Amino acid sequence: MKKWFTYCAAVLALGCGSLTVRAATGGAEIAQYHNAARQGDVEAQFKLGLCYYNGDGVPQDHRQAAYWFRLAADREHVAAQYNLALCFRNGWGVPKDLAQAVHWFRQSAAKGDRDAQFKLGMCFFKGEGVPQDHRQAAYWFRLAADQRLREAQYNIGQCCRNGWGMPKDPAQAVYWFRLAADQGQPDAQFRLGLCLFNGEGVPQDHPQAAYWFRQAADQGLKEAQYNIGQCCRNGWGVPQDLGQAVYWYQKAAGQGHAQAQYNLGTLYHSGTGVPQDHRQAAYWFRLAADQGLTSAQYNLGLYYKNGWGVPQDLGQAVYWLRQAAAKGHKKAISTLRKMGY
Repeated sequence: MKKWFTYCAAVLALGCGSLTVRAATGGAEIAQYHNAARQGDVEAQFKLGLCYYNGDGVPQDHRQAAYWFRLAADREHVAAQYNLALCFRNGWGVPKDLAQAVHWFRQSAAKGDRDAQFKLGMCFFKGEGVPQDHRQAAYWFRLAADQRLREAQYNIGQCCRNGWGMPKDPAQAVYWFRLAADQGQPDAQFRLGLCLFNGEGVPQDHPQAAYWFRQAADQGLKEAQYNIGQCCRNGWGVPQDLGQAVYWYQKAAGQGHAQAQYNLGTLYHSGTGVPQDHRQAAYWFRLAADQGLTSAQYNLGLYYKNGWGVPQDLGQAVYWLRQAAAKGHKKAISTLRKMGY
């Protein structure tokens, strides 16, 4: 079976997970921060936490960072609450404690911090530190998305698309994917391309699909690189261009995309868009076969059987043909029978 497109990139965007930073500091300010923080100045406590976290003007010390974040967080400092949650989530300066992470994400999220809202949504989605609850996850993603956090826009789009925590709504999924895509979120650009290609929640539009695949591909998303390669190979939404197809397959294949590796193998085998080169074909078939791609395992078996691009080796031929045959590949089964196996 030919696989025309890759359909799965990131299920959800995870976000960067970095600390909220309000201001950089220099060593001359540390004494002032210490004095103010000891006297209960909340902003100084927060900034001192950042100094210790980053090693800015003081030796890096995550325990001290968490200590000062905690003092500021207890005084309702929103960014400190978010940063303290990250400390508990990742074990930075405190024992890892997902329940405490949820507690502090919730405190910050309730005050409108969009990063905390997003992270709280992820906790509910995955059931980390709190019982899994997709409705609550979608609720918090939506709040962060309404504040234009592009990862949250992508995630609420995925919730709309898949019916996670809400009724399925392809049109709403497209709406959120587009907002995130316009902000440069590569997974959203890829998903929007798929919606446009298939006409899901939006009228079918192959040129627009190819446009969004290209945007995501330019950011290094291997699934998008494979898909724009397919568009170039078949003339879907763009002029047919085998050279460009090879270019994008190579980009995706270099990142381990099995189907792109297989497609490169077929092009080198036939000399389509590239000079015929059985050694290169065998190389790419082998990479895809090692990832379990059935068609690549069959082709690699034939290569070893016939000595195309590799030394003839019946043992290797039988091995790879059996790998494909075990998955029901009819030509592999037939070839093995003709070989007496």
